[in-house]
Amino acid sequence: MLGIALTGGFTGDEVPSMSGAWTGTLSCTANCPTGSTSGTISLAITQNDSTGAVTGTYTVSGLPGFSSGTLAPDSSSVLSGAFWQDHLVDQNGNTFEVAGGPGGIGAGLGLDRTFNGQMLLQQSNNPSISGSTYTVAISH
Repeated sequence: MLGIALTGGFTGDEVPSMSGAWTGTLSCTANCPTGSTSGTISLAITQNDSTGAVTGTYTVSGLPGFSSGTLAPDSSSVLSGAFWQDHLVDQNGNTFEVAGGPGGIGAGLGLDRTFNGQMLLQQSNNPSISGSTYTVAISH
């Protein structure tokens, strides 16, 4: 016995593709480096609909220690429904993890083509930004 009806209606909402241009803000919330605590981020993203891999490039301006870079998916990268987690590597050798979705790390991907989450520094050659935490709010 399945314990559920074998017939009936099904409704749902399709989460929009991440492919395209995204822009928004990064705001430092903890261990902020000297200088500005907020800046802008622009991303050009491609989503592989077969694998869920998200690749592309990004540019951050107005925040100390950031530069342009690429999305670098690895084995811990996830795109599932409203949840997205990925890695960004910049030209300075810094590695960041961006994550958001249901469960307390930001709303994640919205049906309104927005993403709200956190960006954490994973590895850095720059001690002035070590331990910094940022909120990210972008739209498409």
